[in-house]
Amino acid sequence: MPDSYEAVIPRVSRDLFQDALLRHMAGLGFDHMSIGGRLGGHSSHEFKKGDDLVSMILSSGGESDLLVVIHSSGIDVENLVLDALTEAMADLLTLLSADLTDHDVERKLNSLIGELRGAFEQAPEETG
Repeated sequence: MPDSYEAVIPRVSRDLFQDALLRHMAGLGFDHMSIGGRLGGHSSHEFKKGDDLVSMILSSGGESDLLVVIHSSGIDVENLVLDALTEAMADLLTLLSADLTDHDVERKLNSLIGELRGAFEQAPEETG
């Protein structure tokens, strides 16, 4: 069970990634315990549910990149990240496809959205 995850992402992806993880953790019933840092610099988030603690640190990874580090000693972090990312992509597709008029395209997108939402769905307690 991976207990940490690191990735270098473009700064322009920060909001999408961070918002996706924040929404996902709230949906799993985690309390958002703290936020630290300053604009453009290092920031951190902690999430707690029972004995499970998950932390996310965003720091500069270069001129146009950020280093994302997520750690937990009780949860499979890779599945958590994958589930949050696929949920974010499903949310984005839902918003972008809201006004489509082609029903065949709409059915295909709805099918894809359903697959994305279920691809890595797993409660933290089930990962151990």
